[in-house]
Amino acid sequence: MLKFMLLAIACSGLSLAAHLVLIRMKKKGLATELRILKLRRYAWSALMVWLFTFLIYAYIFFAWFDKTGILDAEAGRGMAAASFLFGIFFYLILSFVYLAFYYLIDRSVSSTLLEIIDNSPSKKLKLKEIEMEYNVGRKYETELTGMLDGGFITQESRYYRNTMKGKVYARSIKSIKGLLKLGTGG
Repeated sequence: MLKFMLLAIACSGLSLAAHLVLIRMKKKGLATELRILKLRRYAWSALMVWLFTFLIYAYIFFAWFDKTGILDAEAGRGMAAASFLFGIFFYLILSFVYLAFYYLIDRSVSSTLLEIIDNSPSKKLKLKEIEMEYNVGRKYETELTGMLDGGFITQESRYYRNTMKGKVYARSIKSIKGLLKLGTGG
């Protein structure tokens, strides 16, 4: 099983490298492109790269087992299935860790504030200076526009309303936050 864990690590590393190359090769997005749409595009390309690399993993796995003749024996099939599932599980964990890390880095308010302070000439800012640099109203507008484009909300006059997609997402997140004791109610 260790061989297939190493194979999963190698395929995940290949996926990461391929995704980084694709991101670096892509032309800059339109100046008007929303960050959420760029993030969705990058996440979609990462998912496709990981899916393709998974096919490589499956091919190498079965090609290796085929050459050893283990698939012919009944006990060998059970071991092959267990090894394959273990490798898939490990591969998926590595994939989801990368995607979660990617999203966290892009969307974290804390890391954005730290970056704003670090980019300042004096490496320190007063609250008013941070507020000028990180405009919360503009952030809300950007987020709402992204949710409108993503189909999570609709706008009726000056009011926003969740679509069915938005309701499902909000309730799912609320359940997960409750399960993990996260959020404002903690």
